[in-house]
Amino acid sequence: MKSGVKPIRLKVAAAVGGVLVLLAGLRLLDAGQKSPAAEVIYQQVVTSAAEPQPFYEVERHYSGRVIATQASNVGLEQAGRVVAVLADEGQQVRQGDLLARLDDQLLQQDVASVRAQLTEAEAELALNRKTYQRLQSLKTQGFAAQQQMDELEAQQQVLQAAIVRLNSAAAALAIRLQQTRLYAPYDAVITRRYADEGRVMAAGEPLLQLQQQGNREVDIGVPPALRPQFQLQQNLPVIINGQTYPAKLISIGEDLHPQTRTVQLRLALEHESPLVTGELARLLLRERVEKRVFRVPAAAVTDGPRGMWAVYLVAPGTDGLATVSTRQVRIEHAEDDAFFVSGNIQPGEHLVTQGLQRIVPGQTVRVLNQAPRVSL
Repeated sequence: MKSGVKPIRLKVAAAVGGVLVLLAGLRLLDAGQKSPAAEVIYQQVVTSAAEPQPFYEVERHYSGRVIATQASNVGLEQAGRVVAVLADEGQQVRQGDLLARLDDQLLQQDVASVRAQLTEAEAELALNRKTYQRLQSLKTQGFAAQQQMDELEAQQQVLQAAIVRLNSAAAALAIRLQQTRLYAPYDAVITRRYADEGRVMAAGEPLLQLQQQGNREVDIGVPPALRPQFQLQQNLPVIINGQTYPAKLISIGEDLHPQTRTVQLRLALEHESPLVTGELARLLLRERVEKRVFRVPAAAVTDGPRGMWAVYLVAPGTDGLATVSTRQVRIEHAEDDAFFVSGNIQPGEHLVTQGLQRIVPGQTVRVLNQAPRVSL
């Protein structure tokens, strides 16, 4: 009897527990039906109205280098052995300073020989003139023949021509002696020394390299198509080592550089500056492109289908809500923080300028309208 009562008690307990669980579930279901609906949160975006502009400007940089106003390799006009080089690399020299000398012993001997011949010719001419005067006196007395007078006159002309020739030879030797000395053609600094004492130099062989001191110039190549827009004495900005220098255009090339295929512009820097010859220089030009474009922040452009670019637009709705759509565009020019784009964009349409990474086309968003206008 006792063994049969125990199973019955267990079944009753299980039935009661099930009823309690069912009641608890009904209570929870009722509570859920009576709870308020969850609030919908919309993604926030910033937009600005698109305003077209009829053109945009492109900054173009053309490279060149800093050059000296004058720079040249100088050498001696005569061949010979170098006996002295009086200037070294880095030394500053003034116009007319003696830089080097050649051995001139042979020329000095030639000078001495010409001088002796000249002295001899002058002595013979003097004797000729005295003899002529004596014969002229004797001729009046009938003791001299006309033949002798004619011979003395001819000899006198020969001696006079010889003296002229010897004077010319002496002057030529003086010039050749002068050419055994190398003088500075202008105020400069010695940038290179090619030879030392004892070397036998050929005529015209470079001995020193000189670079004129003072204001520097800039040599820059530009495309031939831009040549008509330049004028002599035009002021242009030149960038060297990140600093902008005012420069004046002093020469426009008439032919193409054989390697770069550009026209060379030569500009004079208007102020003296501590620049080194050979430094990189850039000419900054602004080119105006006539085309209807929109200037948009770089953050407003994203990848589009088929390798195109795209922008997101919003159609304003009620309560600050709007629906996102996409529009393909073409980037005409890029700046550091903005793009100039063209495409099927209408003036006044609202472009999303911030938060593109958090939205997709067709999404409903909340517009903050805090960004500045797109076009400048």
